Amino acid sequence: MTEKLKFQPGEHGEEATQDEAISPAAGLANGQVAGLSTYSGNSGKGLPREVDEGATQRGNYVMLIADTLHLVLPQQEVGAAEYLEGKLEAGGESGFMRLHGDEHPRRYAALSAMMTLHPLCPADRFMVTWLGEDGDDLGWCWNELQILIDVELRPQPVPKVLLAPNSPVDQYVEFDGKLAFLCNAQQLRTFAFASRS
Repeated sequence: MTEKLKFQPGEHGEEATQDEAISPAAGLANGQVAGLSTYSGNSGKGLPREVDEGATQRGNYVMLIADTLHLVLPQQEVGAAEYLEGKLEAGGESGFMRLHGDEHPRRYAALSAMMTLHPLCPADRFMVTWLGEDGDDLGWCWNELQILIDVELRPQPVPKVLLAPNSPVDQYVEFDGKLAFLCNAQQLRTFAFASRS
């Protein structure tokens, strides 16, 4: 079963872009991927890093969509979704944002297609989820998310020639005709935070 929460274009203005960004999904199709890597360890949570090609995994997942980037995380690592309640502005810390005029400064972040942090939130990101640790106030902004209940995934390793150091992903699945990368919340957060300047 799949449940979709999707952005419908409206009066939100033009989407922010990142110069020369290469989407991992597009790159995989074209044979050139930046930002992908091998990862030999497993935190004990989330998806296993050792892939038996052809093996399947069944469970509940969430697909998070940020422009051309599609990520699949275990459902238990993704907090409840909500709508962004206003316009975001740059916060005091690089890569983080806050709601304009919010008296309770909650932090927000938005990923680029390269899994790095956008300096400002693209106009079409209005779905917010929390990732990983309980009590963390950082909201992650997405174009769309899909809740995947009791689905069977067949992970495939990203070809080694396409892998680069320090990436949180080295596996992908095909779902509804699209490529999506498997990762867990901790790996994603660590990689994104490392991109802060």
